[in-house]
Amino acid sequence: MVGAALASYFRAFKVDLFLSASEEDVQAAIDDGIAAGLIYTSQADYKVDMEQIRIAFDGDAVLFSEESELIYKTNGLEAFLIHERENAKKPLHRRSVCKIF
Repeated sequence: MVGAALASYFRAFKVDLFLSASEEDVQAAIDDGIAAGLIYTSQADYKVDMEQIRIAFDGDAVLFSEESELIYKTNGLEAFLIHERENAKKPLHRRSVCKIF
């Protein structure tokens, strides 16, 4: 894939989530309808726990709609889960780059 645009491979490889340190590649994935997030590099003296990788997502209006957030806050988890199941196939409005720290 050297020199080729990554976006052309997303659908072919059935990518569900694309994470990268390249903002341009992340935006290309989002523009192609693929969930994507920008990963930042850590400080040079940071000690990595090699037994597991943890990635935290802030789902507010990125992974879940604001409507879903409101349903959760007003009606609880069960109502939120029902709403998410009923709307699983509906795409969220187009978003800008999601940043992961």
